[in-house]
Amino acid sequence: MSIGRQSIFWICVLALFICSLWLLQSVLLPFVLGAAIAYLLDPFVEKLDKWGVNRALSTILILAVSFTIFALIISLIIPALYNELRTLIEALPNYIEKAKTFILPYIDLIKDKTGLQSQSDIIAILFEQKETAFKASNTLLNGLAAGGSSLLSILSILALTPLSAYFFIKEWPKIMAYLEQLLPRAHEETLKTLLFKMHNIVSGFIRGQLMVATFLALFYAIALKLAGLQYGVIIGLSAGFLSIIPMLGAIGGLIAATATAWLTTFEFGYTGLIAGIFIFGQILEGNFLTPKLVGDQVGLHPLWVIFAVMAGGALLGLAGMFLAVPVAAIIGVLIGFAITQYKATPLYTGKSKTTKAPKAKAAPKKKSKETA
Repeated sequence: MSIGRQSIFWICVLALFICSLWLLQSVLLPFVLGAAIAYLLDPFVEKLDKWGVNRALSTILILAVSFTIFALIISLIIPALYNELRTLIEALPNYIEKAKTFILPYIDLIKDKTGLQSQSDIIAILFEQKETAFKASNTLLNGLAAGGSSLLSILSILALTPLSAYFFIKEWPKIMAYLEQLLPRAHEETLKTLLFKMHNIVSGFIRGQLMVATFLALFYAIALKLAGLQYGVIIGLSAGFLSIIPMLGAIGGLIAATATAWLTTFEFGYTGLIAGIFIFGQILEGNFLTPKLVGDQVGLHPLWVIFAVMAGGALLGLAGMFLAVPVAAIIGVLIGFAITQYKATPLYTGKSKTTKAPKAKAAPKKKSKETA
Protein backbone atom coordinates (compact mmCIF):
# COMPACT_ATOMS: atom_id res chain seq x y z
CA MET A 1 0.00 0.00 0.00
CA SER A 2 1.35 3.40 -0.95
CA ILE A 3 2.07 6.10 1.62
CA GLY A 4 -0.85 8.17 0.31
CA ARG A 5 -3.34 5.35 0.82
CA GLN A 6 -1.94 4.61 4.27
CA SER A 7 -2.37 8.25 5.23
CA ILE A 8 -5.98 8.29 4.02
CA PHE A 9 -6.72 5.07 5.93
CA TRP A 10 -5.31 6.36 9.24
CA ILE A 11 -7.01 9.75 8.83
CA CYS A 12 -10.33 7.94 8.38
CA VAL A 13 -9.65 5.81 11.48
CA LEU A 14 -8.80 8.95 13.50
CA ALA A 15 -11.94 10.75 12.27
CA LEU A 16 -14.11 7.74 13.18
CA PHE A 17 -12.51 7.59 16.64
CA ILE A 18 -13.09 11.32 17.29
CA CYS A 19 -16.68 11.05 16.06
CA SER A 20 -17.29 8.11 18.40
CA LEU A 21 -15.93 10.08 21.35
CA TRP A 22 -18.19 13.02 20.51
CA LEU A 23 -21.29 10.82 20.19
CA LEU A 24 -20.57 8.94 23.44
CA GLN A 25 -19.43 11.92 25.53
CA SER A 26 -22.41 11.63 27.92
CA VAL A 27 -21.28 8.17 29.13
CA LEU A 28 -17.55 8.62 28.67
CA LEU A 29 -16.49 10.20 31.98
CA PRO A 30 -16.37 7.10 34.28
CA PHE A 31 -14.29 5.18 31.76
CA VAL A 32 -11.92 8.10 31.13
CA LEU A 33 -11.45 8.48 34.90
CA GLY A 34 -10.92 4.72 35.24
CA ALA A 35 -8.30 4.73 32.49
CA ALA A 36 -6.55 7.73 34.06
CA ILE A 37 -6.46 6.02 37.47
CA ALA A 38 -5.15 2.84 35.86
CA TYR A 39 -2.45 4.78 34.03
CA LEU A 40 -1.29 6.41 37.27
CA LEU A 41 -1.43 3.30 39.47
CA ASP A 42 -0.16 0.67 37.03
CA PRO A 43 3.54 1.19 37.97
CA PHE A 44 2.75 0.26 41.59
CA VAL A 45 0.91 -2.87 40.46
CA GLU A 46 3.87 -3.76 38.24
CA LYS A 47 6.18 -3.61 41.27
CA LEU A 48 3.94 -6.01 43.20
CA ASP A 49 3.88 -8.29 40.15
CA LYS A 50 7.67 -8.46 40.24
CA TRP A 51 7.43 -9.56 43.87
CA GLY A 52 5.22 -12.47 42.83
CA VAL A 53 1.84 -11.08 43.91
CA ASN A 54 -1.13 -12.11 41.73
CA ARG A 55 -2.10 -9.23 39.44
CA ALA A 56 -5.80 -9.31 40.37
CA LEU A 57 -4.94 -9.25 44.08
CA SER A 58 -2.32 -6.51 43.66
CA THR A 59 -4.85 -4.43 41.68
CA ILE A 60 -7.41 -4.72 44.48
CA LEU A 61 -4.79 -3.84 47.12
CA ILE A 62 -3.49 -0.77 45.28
CA LEU A 63 -7.00 0.50 44.50
CA ALA A 64 -8.15 -0.07 48.09
CA VAL A 65 -5.17 1.81 49.53
CA SER A 66 -5.54 4.67 47.01
CA PHE A 67 -9.28 5.15 47.54
CA THR A 68 -8.86 4.91 51.33
CA ILE A 69 -6.21 7.65 51.32
CA PHE A 70 -8.41 9.75 49.03
CA ALA A 71 -11.44 9.25 51.30
CA LEU A 72 -9.42 10.24 54.39
CA ILE A 73 -8.18 13.41 52.71
CA ILE A 74 -11.71 14.31 51.62
CA SER A 75 -13.09 13.65 55.12
CA LEU A 76 -10.50 16.03 56.57
CA ILE A 77 -11.00 18.75 53.96
CA ILE A 78 -14.79 18.72 53.48
CA PRO A 79 -15.77 20.03 56.96
CA ALA A 80 -13.44 23.03 56.68
CA LEU A 81 -14.59 23.72 53.14
CA TYR A 82 -18.26 23.43 54.15
CA ASN A 83 -17.90 25.83 57.08
CA GLU A 84 -16.03 28.42 55.03
CA LEU A 85 -18.39 28.12 52.07
CA ARG A 86 -21.44 28.55 54.31
CA THR A 87 -19.86 31.61 55.95
CA LEU A 88 -19.03 33.03 52.52
CA ILE A 89 -22.59 32.63 51.27
CA GLU A 90 -23.97 34.31 54.41
CA ALA A 91 -21.50 37.20 54.18
CA LEU A 92 -21.79 37.76 50.43
CA PRO A 93 -24.57 40.40 50.60
CA ASN A 94 -22.52 42.33 53.17
CA TYR A 95 -19.48 42.27 50.87
CA ILE A 96 -21.59 43.58 48.01
CA GLU A 97 -22.78 46.46 50.18
CA LYS A 98 -19.18 47.21 51.18
CA ALA A 99 -18.13 47.23 47.55
CA LYS A 100 -21.03 49.56 46.73
CA THR A 101 -19.93 51.95 49.51
CA PHE A 102 -16.35 51.84 48.29
CA ILE A 103 -17.16 52.82 44.72
CA LEU A 104 -19.54 55.66 45.58
CA PRO A 105 -16.72 58.28 45.57
CA TYR A 106 -15.95 57.31 41.99
CA ILE A 107 -19.53 57.74 40.79
CA ASP A 108 -18.93 61.29 39.49
CA LEU A 109 -16.00 60.05 37.42
CA ILE A 110 -18.16 57.30 35.96
CA LYS A 111 -20.93 59.81 35.23
CA ASP A 112 -18.51 61.98 33.26
CA LYS A 113 -17.20 59.05 31.26
CA THR A 114 -20.50 57.30 30.53
CA GLY A 115 -22.95 60.19 30.30
CA LEU A 116 -25.37 58.66 32.81
CA GLN A 117 -27.29 61.28 34.78
CA SER A 118 -27.80 59.85 38.28
CA GLN A 119 -26.01 57.75 40.83
CA SER A 120 -28.97 55.39 41.03
CA ASP A 121 -28.63 54.57 37.31
CA ILE A 122 -24.96 53.72 37.69
CA ILE A 123 -25.43 51.67 40.85
CA ALA A 124 -28.31 49.84 39.19
CA ILE A 125 -26.11 48.94 36.23
CA LEU A 126 -23.29 47.79 38.49
CA PHE A 127 -25.41 45.74 40.87
CA GLU A 128 -28.60 44.84 39.04
CA GLN A 129 -27.23 41.36 38.38
CA LYS A 130 -26.99 40.55 42.10
CA GLU A 131 -30.54 39.22 42.38
CA THR A 132 -30.18 37.41 39.08
CA ALA A 133 -27.01 35.68 40.30
CA PHE A 134 -28.71 34.56 43.54
CA LYS A 135 -31.72 33.27 41.62
CA ALA A 136 -29.48 31.41 39.18
CA SER A 137 -27.52 29.86 42.06
CA ASN A 138 -30.71 28.73 43.80
CA THR A 139 -32.06 27.32 40.56
CA LEU A 140 -28.84 25.41 39.95
CA LEU A 141 -28.76 24.01 43.49
CA ASN A 142 -32.42 23.03 43.37
CA GLY A 143 -31.93 21.42 40.00
CA LEU A 144 -28.99 19.42 41.25
CA ALA A 145 -30.92 18.34 44.32
CA ALA A 146 -34.09 17.38 42.47
CA GLY A 147 -32.70 16.27 39.14
CA GLY A 148 -32.90 12.49 38.87
CA SER A 149 -30.64 12.42 35.85
CA SER A 150 -27.91 14.38 37.66
CA LEU A 151 -28.13 12.10 40.69
CA LEU A 152 -28.05 9.05 38.44
CA SER A 153 -25.01 10.45 36.64
CA ILE A 154 -23.14 11.03 39.91
CA LEU A 155 -23.99 7.54 41.17
CA SER A 156 -22.88 5.99 37.89
CA ILE A 157 -19.55 7.82 38.11
CA LEU A 158 -19.03 6.68 41.73
CA ALA A 159 -19.93 3.09 40.86
CA LEU A 160 -18.33 2.70 37.43
CA THR A 161 -15.06 4.57 37.97
CA PRO A 162 -13.56 2.06 40.50
CA LEU A 163 -14.90 -0.85 38.44
CA SER A 164 -13.44 0.42 35.18
CA ALA A 165 -10.16 1.28 36.95
CA TYR A 166 -9.95 -2.30 38.27
CA PHE A 167 -10.43 -3.89 34.83
CA PHE A 168 -8.11 -1.41 33.12
CA ILE A 169 -5.29 -2.11 35.62
CA LYS A 170 -5.87 -5.88 35.62
CA GLU A 171 -5.87 -6.12 31.82
CA TRP A 172 -3.28 -3.40 31.18
CA PRO A 173 -0.48 -5.72 29.90
CA LYS A 174 -2.93 -7.49 27.56
CA ILE A 175 -4.26 -4.16 26.28
CA MET A 176 -0.74 -2.91 25.57
CA ALA A 177 0.27 -6.19 23.87
CA TYR A 178 -2.86 -6.14 21.70
CA LEU A 179 -2.31 -2.54 20.65
CA GLU A 180 1.32 -3.34 19.84
CA GLN A 181 0.19 -6.15 17.52
CA LEU A 182 -1.94 -3.64 15.58
CA LEU A 183 1.03 -1.45 14.68
CA PRO A 184 1.91 -1.54 10.96
CA ARG A 185 4.89 -3.85 10.62
CA ALA A 186 6.72 -1.62 8.16
CA HIS A 187 6.77 1.31 10.64
CA GLU A 188 6.81 -0.61 13.91
CA GLU A 189 10.10 0.71 15.27
CA THR A 190 9.30 4.33 14.39
CA LEU A 191 5.85 4.11 15.98
CA LYS A 192 7.27 2.47 19.13
CA THR A 193 9.74 5.33 19.46
CA LEU A 194 6.96 7.92 19.10
CA LEU A 195 4.72 6.07 21.59
CA PHE A 196 7.58 5.89 24.08
CA LYS A 197 8.08 9.67 23.82
CA MET A 198 4.33 10.25 24.28
CA HIS A 199 4.30 7.99 27.34
CA ASN A 200 7.25 9.80 28.91
CA ILE A 201 5.67 13.22 28.36
CA VAL A 202 2.19 12.26 29.62
CA SER A 203 3.39 10.31 32.67
CA GLY A 204 6.02 12.91 33.56
CA PHE A 205 3.58 15.79 33.26
CA ILE A 206 0.61 14.22 35.06
CA ARG A 207 2.48 12.66 37.98
CA GLY A 208 4.75 15.67 38.39
CA GLN A 209 1.93 18.20 38.09
CA LEU A 210 -0.19 16.28 40.63
CA MET A 211 2.65 16.46 43.14
CA VAL A 212 3.18 20.17 42.43
CA ALA A 213 -0.56 20.87 42.79
CA THR A 214 -0.78 18.95 46.08
CA PHE A 215 2.18 20.83 47.54
CA LEU A 216 0.82 24.21 46.40
CA ALA A 217 -2.66 23.42 47.76
CA LEU A 218 -1.22 22.70 51.21
CA PHE A 219 1.12 25.70 51.05
CA TYR A 220 -1.58 28.19 49.99
CA ALA A 221 -4.16 26.86 52.46
CA ILE A 222 -1.76 26.95 55.43
CA ALA A 223 -0.19 30.31 54.50
CA LEU A 224 -3.56 32.03 53.95
CA LYS A 225 -4.94 30.57 57.16
CA LEU A 226 -1.91 31.78 59.15
CA ALA A 227 -2.27 35.20 57.50
CA GLY A 228 -5.81 35.34 58.90
CA LEU A 229 -7.59 35.54 55.55
CA GLN A 230 -11.25 34.62 55.72
CA TYR A 231 -12.01 31.62 53.50
CA GLY A 232 -8.25 31.11 53.17
CA VAL A 233 -8.55 27.32 53.31
CA ILE A 234 -11.07 27.03 50.48
CA ILE A 235 -9.23 29.59 48.33
CA GLY A 236 -5.83 28.00 48.97
CA LEU A 237 -6.93 24.43 48.28
CA SER A 238 -8.84 25.46 45.16
CA ALA A 239 -5.89 27.48 43.83
CA GLY A 240 -3.46 24.66 44.53
CA PHE A 241 -5.45 21.90 42.87
CA LEU A 242 -6.30 24.12 39.90
CA SER A 243 -2.52 24.39 39.42
CA ILE A 244 -2.75 21.03 37.66
CA ILE A 245 -3.45 23.33 34.73
CA PRO A 246 -0.38 25.63 34.72
CA MET A 247 -1.01 29.27 35.69
CA LEU A 248 -4.78 28.80 36.07
CA GLY A 249 -4.67 28.11 39.81
CA ALA A 250 -2.21 30.90 40.54
CA ILE A 251 -4.16 33.55 38.60
CA GLY A 252 -7.56 32.47 39.91
CA GLY A 253 -6.31 32.16 43.48
CA LEU A 254 -4.55 35.53 43.35
CA ILE A 255 -7.70 37.29 42.15
CA ALA A 256 -9.98 35.55 44.68
CA ALA A 257 -7.60 36.01 47.64
CA THR A 258 -6.76 39.67 47.01
CA ALA A 259 -10.42 40.52 46.37
CA THR A 260 -11.39 38.82 49.64
CA ALA A 261 -8.58 40.56 51.55
CA TRP A 262 -9.60 43.95 50.19
CA LEU A 263 -13.33 43.52 50.79
CA THR A 264 -12.78 42.33 54.38
CA THR A 265 -10.20 44.94 55.45
CA PHE A 266 -9.86 47.67 52.77
CA GLU A 267 -6.16 47.82 53.67
CA PHE A 268 -3.51 48.00 50.97
CA GLY A 269 -0.82 46.51 53.21
CA TYR A 270 -2.80 43.39 54.09
CA THR A 271 -3.94 42.92 50.49
CA GLY A 272 -0.31 43.19 49.40
CA LEU A 273 0.67 40.54 51.96
CA ILE A 274 -1.91 38.13 50.54
CA ALA A 275 -0.73 38.84 47.00
CA GLY A 276 2.85 38.23 48.16
CA ILE A 277 1.91 34.70 49.28
CA PHE A 278 0.86 33.83 45.73
CA ILE A 279 3.90 35.53 44.21
CA PHE A 280 6.16 33.54 46.53
CA GLY A 281 4.24 30.37 45.62
CA GLN A 282 4.85 31.00 41.93
CA ILE A 283 8.57 31.64 42.53
CA LEU A 284 8.74 28.40 44.50
CA GLU A 285 6.90 26.49 41.79
CA GLY A 286 8.84 27.90 38.83
CA ASN A 287 12.34 27.59 40.33
CA PHE A 288 12.13 24.47 42.50
CA LEU A 289 8.95 22.39 42.29
CA THR A 290 8.37 22.17 38.54
CA PRO A 291 12.05 21.60 37.57
CA LYS A 292 12.42 18.88 40.23
CA LEU A 293 9.03 17.14 40.02
CA VAL A 294 7.98 17.68 36.41
CA GLY A 295 11.28 18.29 34.63
CA ASP A 296 12.16 20.25 31.53
CA GLN A 297 12.01 17.17 29.30
CA VAL A 298 8.22 17.12 29.38
CA GLY A 299 8.04 20.06 26.98
CA LEU A 300 4.36 21.01 27.39
CA HIS A 301 4.06 24.79 27.33
CA PRO A 302 1.52 26.20 29.83
CA LEU A 303 -0.40 28.05 27.09
CA TRP A 304 -0.63 24.85 25.04
CA VAL A 305 -1.99 22.96 28.07
CA ILE A 306 -4.56 25.69 28.88
CA PHE A 307 -5.73 25.79 25.25
CA ALA A 308 -5.98 21.99 25.13
CA VAL A 309 -8.04 21.85 28.35
CA MET A 310 -10.39 24.59 27.13
CA ALA A 311 -10.80 22.94 23.72
CA GLY A 312 -11.37 19.54 25.31
CA GLY A 313 -13.99 20.96 27.63
CA ALA A 314 -15.77 22.71 24.76
CA LEU A 315 -15.84 19.55 22.62
CA LEU A 316 -16.38 16.73 25.12
CA GLY A 317 -17.21 18.38 28.43
CA LEU A 318 -15.53 17.15 31.60
CA ALA A 319 -14.27 13.98 29.92
CA GLY A 320 -12.60 16.12 27.27
CA MET A 321 -10.78 18.12 29.96
CA PHE A 322 -9.31 14.90 31.35
CA LEU A 323 -8.29 13.77 27.87
CA ALA A 324 -6.81 17.16 26.98
CA VAL A 325 -3.27 16.70 28.35
CA PRO A 326 -2.63 13.26 26.77
CA VAL A 327 -4.01 14.50 23.45
CA ALA A 328 -1.87 17.66 23.68
CA ALA A 329 1.22 15.52 24.32
CA ILE A 330 0.40 13.23 21.39
CA ILE A 331 -0.13 16.16 19.03
CA GLY A 332 3.10 17.77 20.25
CA VAL A 333 5.14 14.62 19.57
CA LEU A 334 3.54 14.12 16.15
CA ILE A 335 4.19 17.75 15.16
CA GLY A 336 7.82 17.43 16.27
CA PHE A 337 8.21 14.22 14.25
CA ALA A 338 6.56 15.83 11.21
CA ILE A 339 8.90 18.82 11.40
CA THR A 340 11.92 16.50 11.63
CA GLN A 341 10.73 14.58 8.57
CA TYR A 342 10.03 17.81 6.71
CA LYS A 343 13.54 19.11 7.34
CA ALA A 344 14.94 15.99 5.69
CA THR A 345 12.98 16.54 2.48
CA PRO A 346 13.90 18.59 -0.61
CA LEU A 347 11.06 20.99 0.26
CA TYR A 348 13.23 22.24 3.15
CA THR A 349 16.77 21.60 1.94
CA GLY A 350 16.15 22.68 -1.65
CA LYS A 351 18.24 19.79 -2.87
CA SER A 352 17.06 17.04 -5.14
CA LYS A 353 16.98 13.53 -3.77
CA THR A 354 18.76 12.16 -6.80
CA THR A 355 22.18 13.63 -7.17
CA LYS A 356 24.14 13.04 -10.30
CA ALA A 357 27.15 10.84 -9.85
CA PRO A 358 30.40 12.66 -10.56
CA LYS A 359 31.89 11.89 -13.92
CA ALA A 360 34.89 9.63 -13.81
CA LYS A 361 38.09 11.38 -14.71
CA ALA A 362 39.64 10.20 -17.90
CA ALA A 363 42.83 8.27 -17.45
CA PRO A 364 45.87 10.31 -18.41
CA LYS A 365 47.21 9.47 -21.84
CA LYS A 366 50.58 7.89 -21.91
CA LYS A 367 53.15 9.97 -23.65
CA SER A 368 54.48 8.27 -26.70
CA LYS A 369 58.18 7.95 -26.97
CA GLU A 370 59.66 10.34 -29.41
CA THR A 371 61.25 8.63 -32.26
CA ALA A 372 64.30 10.01 -33.71
